[in-house]
Amino acid sequence: MIQYKKRYIFYVEGSIDVAKKTSARSKGYRKYVKKPKTLSASDWKKIGIGAAALAIIILLVALLYDDGSLKVKNDKVVVSGENPLVLDVSETSSKHKYYKLGEVRPIEGFSLSEVSHITDENEFLYFFAPDDAEASEINEYYVGTCQGTYSEMPGKTMSTIAAYMTECQMGEAVQTQLGGVDVAYYSYVYARTDPEDAETIIGYSQCLTAYAPSERKNGSILIAATREMDTAEEAVEESVLVDYLTQIVQSVSVGKDSK
Repeated sequence: MIQYKKRYIFYVEGSIDVAKKTSARSKGYRKYVKKPKTLSASDWKKIGIGAAALAIIILLVALLYDDGSLKVKNDKVVVSGENPLVLDVSETSSKHKYYKLGEVRPIEGFSLSEVSHITDENEFLYFFAPDDAEASEINEYYVGTCQGTYSEMPGKTMSTIAAYMTECQMGEAVQTQLGGVDVAYYSYVYARTDPEDAETIIGYSQCLTAYAPSERKNGSILIAATREMDTAEEAVEESVLVDYLTQIVQSVSVGKDSK
């Protein structure tokens, strides 16, 4: 046994003398090299069938998987419902992906006056005006959508508005529930200037901007109400605007299948 174990190191160069190499060959020790197995026609057929089955599975998943996004036909989003609230979640302008966040209806005493757009023609912004302008504390309000969670949006927009608006008096951000709906809002007063002369003040506006959550993690309902005035002293208490906001958030039906 000891001699055999020594002969097992035959292939290590310099580990044994020539005489022992000759003795090992004479006793029938040989080096065998296992030839690689070649695939038969049957094996190739099985591989082809498996690859075809995998391709079919991938195709079916692509066809049947529904991530909830809206279809687009001739550059127009295909969406149902009255005054649908649509959000584009794409990060580039070359490839859009739209989702329906809900629908909005006018509150009592207001009617739809205009449909505008946010970043493109498939993101709608609905403006509502009072039926009796003399009796209303606000001149209009609008509802749309925006990217971002409702709670973080005031922090993202307040400083921009304060820096952009003339004589802007910014209020505090508030996060609360109105009519059972989570909202985050703030109000501010600013001076409106002549479009052709930024130094000339032509009036003042009091605004309340609010955000409410949707079913999408990074999508929010955008709401803004505006009161136009001749002077800043004509601004009403913030609670007056919040009363309107309470009605507006309850006029929004959240969800892609909202009615």
